[in-house]
This record gives sequence, C-alpha cells and structure tokens, in this order.
Amino acid sequence: MKEGWEIDQIKDVCSLQNGFAFKSKDYSSSGARVIRITNVQNGYIADNTPRYIALSSLTNYKKFQINFDDILLSLTGDVGRVGRFPNHLLPALLNQRVCRIKNVDEARILKDFLFYFLDSHLFEDNAVATAKGAAQKNISTKSIGTFQIPIPPLSEQEEIVKVLDTAFAAIDQAKANIEQNIANAKELFQSKLNQIFSQKGEGWVETMLGRVDKLEAFQNQ
Repeated sequence: MKEGWEIDQIKDVCSLQNGFAFKSKDYSSSGARVIRITNVQNGYIADNTPRYIALSSLTNYKKFQINFDDILLSLTGDVGRVGRFPNHLLPALLNQRVCRIKNVDEARILKDFLFYFLDSHLFEDNAVATAKGAAQKNISTKSIGTFQIPIPPLSEQEEIVKVLDTAFAAIDQAKANIEQNIANAKELFQSKLNQIFSQKGEGWVETMLGRVDKLEAFQNQ
C-alpha cells in the first residue's frame, strides 16, 4: 500500500440501506419508478421494463425515495453492479435486493472516489466470490460493509478522480463516434441501394413479385 494510504471497511466510511419489498399488486400504470436489480447495470442505471408506484402513495415510502446521484448496488443475480441515479428517472423508490450507499464520510473519502472503487472489477469480483447461492447469487449489505477499501489522502483522491473522469469521458466520446460511424455507414448503404434499384440497367424488366413466384414454380416443374 502506498505511503499515507489507509485501509478500512466500507461500513466505516458510509452506510448501506436495503430496499423495500414492493409487491406486484402495489404497482400502478404510472407514477414513481420502482428501481429493481434489473435496472442496476455496470456503471449506470437503465430504465428497463419500468414498474411504478402511484404518486399518491409516495408519502408511505419516504425512507425509500431515491435522490439524484445516489449510488445503488445490486445484491442478487449479477451481484456487485453499481450505478449512480440520474435526475431524469426521478421520482423513484428503492426496491428489495437493491442497496443504496448513504451518509458518505466526505471528511475521509470523496463520493466520486467511492463510486469508482465500487465500479471496479476488484470490488465486483469480491462481491461475486463472497455471494451465496448456486442458481442465483445473493449478497447482503452486511457482507459488503466488511469489504476493505483503500483510502488515499483527499488530495490524491481528487487527482485519481480527475484522471478517471477524463478517461471515461474519452471512452464515452469514442463510443459516440463509433455509433455515428455505424449510422453514417447504414445511411450510405441505403443511399447506394436506392440508387441501384431506382436506375434501370440495359435489359432490366419490371414485374410483380407474384409473377416472379409463378415463373419460378413453372420452371421447377
């Protein structure tokens, strides 16, 4: 370990909250999203097959209301996935088997640094190795709380976060460029395809598809 770095348990720098066991009969056609393990992906929160609780019921679940930029963890299935909650999916509620990171001790650890640690293969591999169950993995917030985390001085944490922010911004831009290149290639292909079939070549004959089928059937007799 580098000089000046400490090692502590996760529970000593933050608290971990379990979600509420919402039942399907509680669901509504619209309202506040119920954030389940399927929504917590690797590094982000996905709006997969959303389920809702009526807004009129929100006051009954104040403890489980999610805030912008909350760090969420998956506790079942693909355990150890982590994401930060985006503003555009609010209001939202924390479902069972999803953990929320709360009360980060920012006098010791930056929230951004903590997120990057939780988003690392080191943490995820530890979660998978510690989880119980064969067909479906499960891990508890109590177990996660005992995981060790390196804690550099705050100044070094800031530098590490800056480097990682820059790296991930570059990755996001590269992905965007690739997606745009694919879209441009598809557009070019369609343009060439339309160009080919809109210009008649010498000896080309137009007919209906049904007639082509009948001609092929006659030739195969």
